[in-house]
Amino acid sequence: MGLYKNILLNTLLVMVVLVLGLIMTELIFRAMLFSNNNRFSQFREPGDYADFYSEDLFWKLYYRWDGKYKPPECVQPELGWTGNFARYSLMHFDLESYEGKRPVLLYGDSYAACSRPAAICFEEILNNNSVFASENHLYNYGVGGYGLDQIYLLFDKTYRNFENPFVVFSLYIYDLDRSILSVRTGQKPYFKIKGDSLKLHEVPLDANPGDYFKKNPPRVFSYLWRKFLFSKQNFLGTELTKQILGYNKVIEEKKQINQLILQQVVGKLKKDNIDFVFLVFHQLEYGRDNFGPEAENDWRNILLKDFFKRNKVPFIWSKDVILEDSIYRSYDIHQYFLPGDGHPTTHLNKLIAGQIKSFVMNSPSFSDKRIITDNERVKRIKKDTLVSFNITDQSLNFYDLGFTWYKDYLFYLEKEIRRDPGYMEMLREKAGEKNLNIDQVVRKFAMWLVYDNEKDCRN
Repeated sequence: MGLYKNILLNTLLVMVVLVLGLIMTELIFRAMLFSNNNRFSQFREPGDYADFYSEDLFWKLYYRWDGKYKPPECVQPELGWTGNFARYSLMHFDLESYEGKRPVLLYGDSYAACSRPAAICFEEILNNNSVFASENHLYNYGVGGYGLDQIYLLFDKTYRNFENPFVVFSLYIYDLDRSILSVRTGQKPYFKIKGDSLKLHEVPLDANPGDYFKKNPPRVFSYLWRKFLFSKQNFLGTELTKQILGYNKVIEEKKQINQLILQQVVGKLKKDNIDFVFLVFHQLEYGRDNFGPEAENDWRNILLKDFFKRNKVPFIWSKDVILEDSIYRSYDIHQYFLPGDGHPTTHLNKLIAGQIKSFVMNSPSFSDKRIITDNERVKRIKKDTLVSFNITDQSLNFYDLGFTWYKDYLFYLEKEIRRDPGYMEMLREKAGEKNLNIDQVVRKFAMWLVYDNEKDCRN
């Protein structure tokens, strides 16, 4: 009996020493990770501890370890960071054809926004095409880093404010993964499922990104354990590692959330009788069969194609566009994607732009020009003076607020034109310099005033 007791005590002692040793090792490792000593910088790679696609932890570590891309200086309270549009009004900075042509609204992430100056972008290609541009004007609402959730929110806040738009709703295949994240380079909104519907979380977003990261630091049980799981030395196997990290559960969550988001988008487009097409971007990679069963059976491709089929949704599938290209060769990936960048080249953008043009030109014609005279515009605005208002007024959504602001400036400028002949002469000179008419110049001035009040986080 005494022998067994000694064995038990020795075993317990070994276990205690082992646990204490692991705790001490973990504490030392953490001290190395979060010290200011550059000798340990090789250990500060977020991808060694967390999944880029599925975990907030990756992005919290990315911020903590001073990643290349910084949080936005001016946070849009319901979207996060912004693109080529005003922060509160969400009015697009390119308004020169707003009144006269059918607006074609392109939503998406950096694949839609395009890699300037390495590639010619969709708005440059289509708005300089005489056939397309005679009746249409493309507004690029693509924003780098957006997930499907943010793309939907921006779409929902803007598309109704254009008359008879054609919507191109695009997404990069991995935007489906971003929908479950609450942060990337900065804090972002995200949806959770409540019952059979979606509930938006974390809005309004924290105006100071630094405050958000202070309140939400990375929390990890063991960095050593995570480093092992994400390392080449992991001997547990892919499937067991996925089970430990809960990947199957995460994928199911992504599927449910994204299908509900897609239903919202299509439901609103159909309800409002808006012409539209979905555009799905893929990325070809060297060393894999980009068109084989492994790629095609990816859950993202299956989810999207099944959804499009069930809901009779027109779509452009970028992999099909590439396959149908007359110069396609499997080893010529650089023809379609920028080396080291991964975004579409000018060549691929032109191929996809051709598809967009075809869908737009084959949609119901748009013939009524929306040129409004000064008197009609004054009647519509119904204001005698420039109206000031509280930018934080919660009775209006951000787009309503900004659009009112834009119209206030527009009315103010129009009053100046009628009152002061010298002002009109100045605008005529500007119009001549830029080859625009007076109406376009006035609108540019009004948009610039909106932008100038928002660009430096002053409001």
